[in-house]
Amino acid sequence: MVVYCQGRLVYRDEAVALSRVVADVVKSTNKVVLDLEGVSSIDSAGMGELAFLHSWSQSRNVSLKCASPTPLVRDLLGLTNLDRVLDLHSSLSGALESFRESHQCEEQVC
Repeated sequence: MVVYCQGRLVYRDEAVALSRVVADVVKSTNKVVLDLEGVSSIDSAGMGELAFLHSWSQSRNVSLKCASPTPLVRDLLGLTNLDRVLDLHSSLSGALESFRESHQCEEQVC
């Protein structure tokens, strides 16, 4: 399932809304991609929400990937070292392909 993030990912409603959407999505799938291409601004609350979603999804056996971060988002993820924590992909197609690769690896017991 792909969640297309648009606009601001900032303190209050926007950050909380993202968590709500992801919580709803994982009711029907355990593979989620957050497409960050449309994120125009992000603050510390938005970064914290991404970190929270990463931990939350791991505790629920949900594979969460982030894709297509804008240059601003990529820079902030790098400054906070979240780029080393999140499963981050430069493109949506790369994130989706990584699910196929991990599935093939499971079948072949890599």
